[in-house]
Amino acid sequence: VESVKRWMLPGQRAKSPTEARASRPTRDTDPDDAAAGRPGRSFVGAPLGSSADARALGEIARAFVDGSDGGPTRALAKIDGARATARVEGAPPALVVSVDAPDAHLDEATDAMIDALVRLGAGDATDAELTSALGAGRAHEAERLADPRERMLDLLSKQPASADVEPANVDAARFRSWAKSAFTPDRLVIVETRR
Repeated sequence: VESVKRWMLPGQRAKSPTEARASRPTRDTDPDDAAAGRPGRSFVGAPLGSSADARALGEIARAFVDGSDGGPTRALAKIDGARATARVEGAPPALVVSVDAPDAHLDEATDAMIDALVRLGAGDATDAELTSALGAGRAHEAERLADPRERMLDLLSKQPASADVEPANVDAARFRSWAKSAFTPDRLVIVETRR
């Protein structure tokens, strides 16, 4: 986390979920306050590991976050102006979820995303949510692997041969087993941006 901190703008800080919740200042969230409507952004990140199928598993998690029928979407829909998008980045890969909300609701939206990922790790995703995420994640990973630039990046980053992992071979049982260790509160990192 220390190396990440050096690349952040003033006012940003990387935190664990516990630190993020404990260190939040008490703020006036009066809806008439002009500052309450300022846009805010946080990032919730999780390392995905270095197994050969880590990126394919991460694409399924990305699809769970981005899906229209998943738990994160439902949780954020209850928060005024909140939305989230996820990407799988880096080598070894990490899931990075960008959470956008008005400043007055950013803490609530960030907590909702943290809770959704921890519940995913605890096995609380419904079969329908997981089936949808598996299909979307497999399709996205197959599309990624068809891009020669992505294959080149895999080779240059000395990642396990992810091209040898067929996304269709990552099933619900493997995903649930992997998610148990990938999405625990101690593995999540939070970066909050306040303007």
